[in-house]
Amino acid sequence: MLELIALLSCAAMAYHHAAYPLLLHALARKTALEPAVQPPMDAAQPDVTILVPAYQESRRIREKIRNLASLD
Repeated sequence: MLELIALLSCAAMAYHHAAYPLLLHALARKTALEPAVQPPMDAAQPDVTILVPAYQESRRIREKIRNLASLD
């Protein structure tokens, strides 16, 4: 029984360190993805909402809002 446990442990380590990475490599080569298409630079960009959690930040919030508005 102890020999079986040792054998299964060795098999699990071999699978983990050798067989699984080789399997992933083979699957990745078989199902290669096409590169993503980048939109043109002048294409319309989506609107973005920024949530700024602030608690007792009256001294700093005005500067933070100006900074966020200046971002492109």
